[in-house]
Amino acid sequence: MAVRNENDDKAPGELFDTSLYNGPTPQTWTPPKPGDTLSAMLPDPSQKQVEEFMQHNCFLKSGIAYVGGYGFGMLFGLFFSSMSGSPLPMHQPGGANPATLAQQQLQTQNWRAVMKETGSKMVSTGKQFAMIGAMFAGTECALAAYNGKEDIKTSMSSGCIVGGAMGLRGGPTPALIGCAGFAAFSAVIDLYMK
Repeated sequence: MAVRNENDDKAPGELFDTSLYNGPTPQTWTPPKPGDTLSAMLPDPSQKQVEEFMQHNCFLKSGIAYVGGYGFGMLFGLFFSSMSGSPLPMHQPGGANPATLAQQQLQTQNWRAVMKETGSKMVSTGKQFAMIGAMFAGTECALAAYNGKEDIKTSMSSGCIVGGAMGLRGGPTPALIGCAGFAAFSAVIDLYMK
């Protein structure tokens, strides 16, 4: 014979005594509809202010591009470092004679050197990508704020400024080549993304 509990006939929402709760009535959550946008799901008026702040703050955009560029650059550095070839000797099967032990010690030293070189390559490439991303995002945001619109001309101008600034160390010819190359790359990316 089953023992009946007094809560067996209650709905799941009625199991708890809410008479002791003095706070505001909790709102029910309704799942978003398939066509809802982020602003429709979050109707809070302060959300619009946060979106505006994030879209029009050039320092924030540059910071986000710096962090993202650093992470992306580190991945590229890891990839290119792995493609550069390894000076590690191949493991040769054999007994534990003194020559094999010396070879294992040499292999451990080489492994440490490879890992150190890989780490420095990742950091170096990360810094380069971070600076390029921050410069491009900051320049593009400043030009868009000045012109009052974001279009392909803004993207190309930003690419030209950043590419020219990067190539300026090598002289006027590399600066012009960098300007043209970054402007063309920016145009292609801008057209592809739209």
